[in-house]
Amino acid sequence: MRINTKVTGIEKAIEKIKRYSEEKQKGVKEVIEQTASDIEQSMKDFVPVDSGITQESIRTELSESGLAARIGPKKPKGFKAHWLEFGTVKMSARPFMVPAYEKNKPEYIRRLEKELRDVQ
Repeated sequence: MRINTKVTGIEKAIEKIKRYSEEKQKGVKEVIEQTASDIEQSMKDFVPVDSGITQESIRTELSESGLAARIGPKKPKGFKAHWLEFGTVKMSARPFMVPAYEKNKPEYIRRLEKELRDVQ
């Protein structure tokens, strides 16, 4: 008696896994890009404006992979950002970076969970 050890449908399953991986990675990148844009806008809305120089310095840099982003004031114009965020001996803190992150965090988590929820 011979037992059939051939698994049927494996090629189709592997193709589905590849497609899922590519689609989900693209979707996650879109979520990261959109959330980074939202955080950047929130920072610009929340930053105390005197001359506007710190506000103008706020930028988003996406990683090469697109799976991470750095958002915040960039030097040289953003050199005062840490003084605003944390304060100094003579000036109270007027945070804008952490509040921008905290404002957008729940929506980021919701979008990411939605993106990763369904396996087709």
